[in-house]
Amino acid sequence: MRVHRIATATMLVLEVGGWTATGFGKAFADTGPAGRKAKASAQGGSSTGGEVFQQNVAQSSRQNNNCNNPNTGDTEGESLTGSRATGRCVTKDNSLTEFSRIHNGPVEAQGGSSITSLAQQNTAQRGRQNNNCNNENDSTITVEGGRVEARCADEDFSFSKHTLVKGGAARAEGGSSTLVAATTVAQQNTAQEGRQNNNCASPNFAATTLDGGQEKSRCGNKDTSFSKHIRIKGGGARAEGGSAEVDVLQQNIAQEGRQNNNCRTRGEGFVGSLSVTGGRVETRCGNRDGSFSKHTGVKGGGARAEGGGAEEDLFQQNIAQEGRQNNNCDNPNNNSSITVAGGRVSTGCGNKDTSFSKHTRIKGGGARAEGGSGGADVSQQNIAQHGRQNNNCASYNHSGINLTGGGRVKSRCGNKDTSLSKHTLTRGGGARAEGGSSGSADFSGDQQNIAQEGRQNNHCANPNLSSTALDDRQKNLCGNKDGSFSKHTRIKGGGARAEGGSSTASYLVQQNTAQDGRQNNVCHNSNMNLGSLEVNGGRVEASCGNKDASFNKQTQVTRGGARAEGGSTTAGTALQQNVAQEGRQNNTCNNPNSDATITTTGDRVGIRCRNKDISFNRKTVVKSGGAAAEGGSSTTETVNQQNVAQEGRQNNNCANPNLPPSVVELSSNRLRESCKTVDGSANVHTTDIGGGAKAEGGSATAALFQQNSAQEGRQNNTCSDPNNLTLNASGSRTQAHCVAVDRSTNLATINR
Repeated sequence: MRVHRIATATMLVLEVGGWTATGFGKAFADTGPAGRKAKASAQGGSSTGGEVFQQNVAQSSRQNNNCNNPNTGDTEGESLTGSRATGRCVTKDNSLTEFSRIHNGPVEAQGGSSITSLAQQNTAQRGRQNNNCNNENDSTITVEGGRVEARCADEDFSFSKHTLVKGGAARAEGGSSTLVAATTVAQQNTAQEGRQNNNCASPNFAATTLDGGQEKSRCGNKDTSFSKHIRIKGGGARAEGGSAEVDVLQQNIAQEGRQNNNCRTRGEGFVGSLSVTGGRVETRCGNRDGSFSKHTGVKGGGARAEGGGAEEDLFQQNIAQEGRQNNNCDNPNNNSSITVAGGRVSTGCGNKDTSFSKHTRIKGGGARAEGGSGGADVSQQNIAQHGRQNNNCASYNHSGINLTGGGRVKSRCGNKDTSLSKHTLTRGGGARAEGGSSGSADFSGDQQNIAQEGRQNNHCANPNLSSTALDDRQKNLCGNKDGSFSKHTRIKGGGARAEGGSSTASYLVQQNTAQDGRQNNVCHNSNMNLGSLEVNGGRVEASCGNKDASFNKQTQVTRGGARAEGGSTTAGTALQQNVAQEGRQNNTCNNPNSDATITTTGDRVGIRCRNKDISFNRKTVVKSGGAAAEGGSSTTETVNQQNVAQEGRQNNNCANPNLPPSVVELSSNRLRESCKTVDGSANVHTTDIGGGAKAEGGSATAALFQQNSAQEGRQNNTCSDPNNLTLNASGSRTQAHCVAVDRSTNLATINR
């Protein structure tokens, strides 16, 4: 094991001001015909007789960071004893650009192949100020009384006038392993296109151990740029995973747009784990947009993340983000555990939009995340985000959490929108998340497929196949605040669709969520079969809240429809949640779906989901395409599922456990569930046209336990309706509180 007892540092600082540029290293540009730049390409080599460990990075345009990303096949990794390791990646742009044309060629990073083990990182970056930072691949970090710190930041103070930017596609393609033996593909494939996108602090197949040490990661973007008479056309970002005859452990990230975060999403396999003993892990991911845009046009080519396949185990995350200020944060995907003994793990992901947009046109190509398939266990997350300020936060997939000795885990995900938009047109290409398949009767398919389109939608604190044991405190906070001003704006959505994978395995455990609209919550809905929730003298708190204080005048919104479709199995049990939300401020909150035992002793569990609407709407038109949730089926075993379709405003589906044949045991403790909606909005000469909400249950040849809820309209409650639940309480208190308050003012409005 290598032991470093001295402080180490990695620093990369790029600054552009006026007409000059200062940086480290050399830059070479190839100019093709008509002044066009040739393709930037990084192509990895291959091995026909041994292991492959490499990094392939292709960068084009300005101030892109690929920083502090160790890639090793060494299981010993890095060890710090009483030492400090610092990685700092910072870009700052004070440039002035006027009457210019920029044509970037395509960017391609292509991984090599191997007949044995393959560990590599393939990164393609095109645009401005994109960060790929602090993402270990196939490595271990051990810190005893030391400190590991990484900081990735972008600041844009640029001035652009009468400019044209046209770029080719950014593509990262993973390599493959073809030998049928004990080999593994562990890689990260990242494609970034646009401005100020972060892929940060997301280790893959990496184990971290802190004993009295500290690990701190900060990823931040700040945009106060000025843009006038600008046209931007993107070629599309695409990340494609590799395949293997045995195990695949990888992350495939495609980001297009501005200020999108993929942060603190651990992708780990059998040996990967996070262990904190008396130490501290802190991660902060934040975006701030104070930009000014006038007479601008942005056309995206579409972000696409496509997972690879495996003949055996498949563990991967496929993330496609398109739009502005979308967060995929604190969502570990692994086959191991997070252990905190007397330590602290804190994650904060936040966006703040104070931008000004006038006479702007934005056309998205559509974000698509497509999962791979495996022959044994399939554990993956497929996330497609399109729009502005959508959160996918603190949703563990196949992960265990164990807190003892005064340990604490805290996750905070928040959005704040005080933007001003006038005479703007936004057209979405549609967000689609499609799950992969599993094909072995002795294993399981465990995945989360999330498609979000619109503004300020939360998918928060929804563990899937995750066991939790607490002697201490776990806290998840997800909040949105909309104080935006919109006048003469038009928004046309392409529709959000989440489609579950299928399985011939013994278990199909998945969550399929499609959100289209504004400020919709899917919060604290655990979906487990082999896991359990045990709270002994500790505290669990989950809070999901929305506040709408927006001003909307002469706006038009047309939605393409939200659809969540469950997968099916032909050989095992199906346990899944399928949620489709379209409209504003709809809650699906605290609806556990499992066949596990929930045990709490001498502790406190509190769940709060709240919406408050004090918006002002005048001469607005909203037309919905319809929300549909369709359940999956099983031809041989039991089906346990919840299918929820919500359309309209401020509808609650809350505190409805579907737990066959589980037992909830409460001893000397308190369980409180609160769902509240308050409508104080003012609506004058508004028109709302609904497309219809539809929830369709699945079928089974054995036992069938499911809840099918369709809500359309305003302030409808489906609350505290357990399905096949056994509750044992001793000296305890259980309370479910569902409240809807309507103080709205409606004058000359039309609803149909």
